[in-house]
Amino acid sequence: MIPGLYQDRSVEAMAWAINSTLRNIGKTVFFCGMTVNSLSSDQIGDFKSLVADLNAGKVDWLIVLNANPVYDAPTDLEFTSAMQKAKTVVHLGLHEDETESLAHWHIPAANYLEFWSDARAYDGTVSMCSPDRSACTEERRRISFYRVTRRTGG
Repeated sequence: MIPGLYQDRSVEAMAWAINSTLRNIGKTVFFCGMTVNSLSSDQIGDFKSLVADLNAGKVDWLIVLNANPVYDAPTDLEFTSAMQKAKTVVHLGLHEDETESLAHWHIPAANYLEFWSDARAYDGTVSMCSPDRSACTEERRRISFYRVTRRTGG
């Protein structure tokens, strides 16, 4: 059982206890010696604060990067109605989704074949990822720029 990358410590402890009870550790579950992408903030608390600020009218611009909070946010936070109180909502993502459909602007994101990146394997090996050659051309960047869409009306 794997709890997920951004879960709370209590969820990680529960997953460890279940894997320990099932004797999975060392057989099907292995641990990496280093912390990867550790987050120093309380994400749920930060998200609740954002919703409160949206509801209070304190947010002029909301920029959503590669996420779909209209679909993923806890229902009790009523994010959809809160998001609609922002003056301008910009969505950058690979797909048209629930958040994109309510945003004022949608910017298509580059996929993994179109940008430089890095990766770390479970054993700690660091790798570099390079873009597909065709994605590096000026023409491709120009086409992507013109694909930005603006929502008007209801």
